[in-house]
Amino acid sequence: MSKYAKLSSDDDDAAQSAVEMPQHALPVYDSIAAPTDTGSSSSSRCCPDGSDTRIDFADAPIEPPSYFNVSSIPRQRVLLRSQVHTPVSCSAEIQRTSHSVLTHDSDVASNPDAVFNYFLFYIAEKPTMKVKIRGTHEETHTEMRTVTDSNGRTRTESHETSKTVTDFNFTLDVTNYVSETWERIEAAPKREMVEPELGEWRAVIEAFTRSENPLKEIHMHKEIEWDVKQIRKWLEAAIRTTGYCHRVHIDFPKSNDTVTALADSDLSHCANSFVTKVLCFLSCLWILFWPLFMLVRNNVTGQLHAYYLCEGTEMEFVSRNMAVILHAVTHRKIGEKYVAV
Repeated sequence: MSKYAKLSSDDDDAAQSAVEMPQHALPVYDSIAAPTDTGSSSSSRCCPDGSDTRIDFADAPIEPPSYFNVSSIPRQRVLLRSQVHTPVSCSAEIQRTSHSVLTHDSDVASNPDAVFNYFLFYIAEKPTMKVKIRGTHEETHTEMRTVTDSNGRTRTESHETSKTVTDFNFTLDVTNYVSETWERIEAAPKREMVEPELGEWRAVIEAFTRSENPLKEIHMHKEIEWDVKQIRKWLEAAIRTTGYCHRVHIDFPKSNDTVTALADSDLSHCANSFVTKVLCFLSCLWILFWPLFMLVRNNVTGQLHAYYLCEGTEMEFVSRNMAVILHAVTHRKIGEKYVAV
């Protein structure tokens, strides 16, 4: 007997008609019946041919995995908040500074899923931001000094010295304008990278975990989508209405705005140690070692950015807080801290 059974003439005709069926002739089913037995541990679904297919969920895990599986996310450059869930925990040992959270965890440094879980967990903490407003002017003073030359004769010389005088210096905490959760994650590739595949956020993570460089690092920067240039322009114009004609400095310092993963190597631990940095600074060895460190370290192929929207427009912030700002300027407040409303 042949290895494959021969089709009958009726089966052959049916197979031929199925092959030649145009795509638009395929049947369309408006709905699929949902299971009615809610008390059962299995799910029943009605198939197009009328048969009944049962799926047994008895062995399905009750608890979600310890970290999010990065392989299930579509490969694209932008990752939306709605596409992922925030991990409930992160086992990586961290260090905190005013601006960043960082880790040398070995699993994070080698596992794409672990580094992605680490990033998702700590970008759930929104960044903080302040508006720092300063007014300064330069003052020049003339000093008379007595100078003795090599012959022992003395003469009086005038010397001009200048110094910067601070007229006002205060801050407004605008963190309450930043949304509680991030809106999207984007990969920012280097210029020489080929778009779009190498610019994908997943490719950036995988490039970090595959690298064997003992000084490798990757950063997730928290970006606040606010038109700071326009706000600076409006605030400076308002300050000028008070008659102040000297220099106005308006900055927007952020904190808790970076999440960093570093290599789990002795060299990386030493290079990023606070003690090492202080010793290099005091001994001026940073002049030699800092350019070498920047050259050797592997900053992967790109960086990741998590974007946070602001609740309230730029004009709303300016109009609501204008009275406080002008009061601080006219009364020359120094060191005052306000919370924006």
